[in-house]
Amino acid sequence: MTMKNDNPYVFVVGCPRSGTTLLQRMLDHHPQLAVANDTHFIPRALQRAAPHLEPGAAAGTSVPLDPVLVEALVTYRRFHRLGLDEEEARRLASSSRDYADWIGRLYGCFAERAVKPFAGEKTPDYVRHLPLLHGLFPRARSLHIIRDGRDVALSTLQWAGPGKGPGRWDLWGTDPVGACALWWRHQVETGRRDARSFPPRLYREVRYGRLVAEPEGELRRIASFLQLDYDDAMA
Repeated sequence: MTMKNDNPYVFVVGCPRSGTTLLQRMLDHHPQLAVANDTHFIPRALQRAAPHLEPGAAAGTSVPLDPVLVEALVTYRRFHRLGLDEEEARRLASSSRDYADWIGRLYGCFAERAVKPFAGEKTPDYVRHLPLLHGLFPRARSLHIIRDGRDVALSTLQWAGPGKGPGRWDLWGTDPVGACALWWRHQVETGRRDARSFPPRLYREVRYGRLVAEPEGELRRIASFLQLDYDDAMA
């Protein structure tokens, strides 16, 4: 069994409106696993403070911590969703080897607050950042949930808008349905392409339809992938 210093233990990713929140809540009900919801900060802080280091981080190069990077993360607008205050995060940074080690300590604290050994993260957009996540956390597992693109497009039409999701694209103004379809394809294909080089033990695709139709069976398979015992609370 992986030890708690392997946090973050799992990432839940996928095109938004594909069931990522449903899967996050199911996993968060496992007695050994706490899964945070939509924090976004792992790549965002790096992009704000040291974008030139991102390619190296994706290749596995250590990212040094400096005050600018620390401040970029703790002041990011969604950092509070992890439930840690800024001063606690800064204190952890002062004793961390590098960026990945610091993030691992933050998720370790998140797990401890939930009285669980393991912690993960659900941020749908991380489906476009799998190489970076794998480079920073080479033992972390990724669950990529995929839903029928037609259903995702219909749901996205009610959720997106100018400046949000596919609403950022010029196509939205003339063909919102087409924009939603292309947005779904871009997210799914990017995640699948980038995960081709991952060992099978680190990447698994989850079909939304199967998860809804057969929750216990699919959750048992997911638990096995995560090397955790299945628990009825998940369903």
